[in-house]
Amino acid sequence: MKILIIEGNPIHRQAAMQQLADHELIIMSTFTEFFKKIARDHKNAFLPQFDMLLTDVNLPSFLGRKNMGENATGFVIVIKGLEAGIKKIGILTEIEHHDVCKKALELWQDTELFAVGEIKICIECFHSIFIAAKSDLAKKLVYGTPKYEEAYRKGELIPVKNWAQIVKKLSA
Repeated sequence: MKILIIEGNPIHRQAAMQQLADHELIIMSTFTEFFKKIARDHKNAFLPQFDMLLTDVNLPSFLGRKNMGENATGFVIVIKGLEAGIKKIGILTEIEHHDVCKKALELWQDTELFAVGEIKICIECFHSIFIAAKSDLAKKLVYGTPKYEEAYRKGELIPVKNWAQIVKKLSA
């Protein structure tokens, strides 16, 4: 499957590459990078080539010509994906740092999947799906157990987004 991922955090981008190694991935790190790519796409061929679109909500983007900040531009990416005909769209985000849209995300976070015709949209709030990735030890630990919590406190585990889980949900 060909998947476009827009994710600002390098640790989460690396996790996506590891978890989705069996797929063809195009990964972008900022909204600005995404926007420039589609702005130069005069034939409207870039987005329609993807089977799936996965994005964060808050992404680095230019607020002006000189300063970069994080904005809830992931929603714009979702709309552009829908506009281009992408039928499987996932939003993976850490709900705790979204002051402006936190309430809306909290309402949506327990919903398994939204489907309208062939279109599927899924939002996963990072704190509810993170997995461990730093060592093989992580594969043997169950999230929330005392051994997991101890390994996390010792810095043996790094919480990352569970890209594979959302791809599985959207593909079902």
